[in-house]
Amino acid sequence: MFLKTLFLLFCIFTFSSCEFKVKEKTGIKKNAKKVIHVDTIYENFKRTFPSILIGEQEWMIEDLEIKEFLNGDPIKRVFSEDDWKQYGLQKKPCYRVKRNIYYYNGHALMDKRGLVPKEYKVPSTKDWDILKQQIGGQTEASKALANYSWIEKTSDTTIMHTGENSHGFNANPNGFILSDGGINNGTCSFWWANKSYDSDIPKKLSVFSIGSCSIDRSEMSFVDPSFGANLRCIKK
Repeated sequence: MFLKTLFLLFCIFTFSSCEFKVKEKTGIKKNAKKVIHVDTIYENFKRTFPSILIGEQEWMIEDLEIKEFLNGDPIKRVFSEDDWKQYGLQKKPCYRVKRNIYYYNGHALMDKRGLVPKEYKVPSTKDWDILKQQIGGQTEASKALANYSWIEKTSDTTIMHTGENSHGFNANPNGFILSDGGINNGTCSFWWANKSYDSDIPKKLSVFSIGSCSIDRSEMSFVDPSFGANLRCIKK
């Protein structure tokens, strides 16, 4: 019994030391261990949200997958393209799950009941720009965040990009949902961005994307709330 107690104390001490070192090494250095296990269990979610430090920003390491607003009201889940389209036309919040991927329409983010855990927020366009620039620009950030490969085609060249997921961001090629309900799977990632970033509840929306899909990023400075994208949250 005495030996078991000593062994247990040794394990606890070792784990605590490792956890401190992980937090101490956080930053934008490639291949550094940066995962932080958030201890807070949010009242409505009954779960924790692992996060990662990139520079001075703290991001969730997975896209949000929730089924209710902060007050406990359920978010309507739709199952067909037509239902998605109708909810958009009626300006009602909804989400859809395909291949275990959660897509939210913009009306869900703009709902006053709140969609995001209280210590987090919908990233602003500025937050995404900071993330992109501190990693080295759009192309370098895309490779650093993605865990997949994609082809970039121009009028003159075809370039194969290989995602490195070097910061543990774990970006997947989930694509997006158009306002008419059609899903573009593609080799790209689309996340919501808050254009009215002076408010926790977005009033105007944009998106940030990496990879290559049929919609050009330059066309996405303002997005109809009937559009569907993933939601990756950042710590306030």
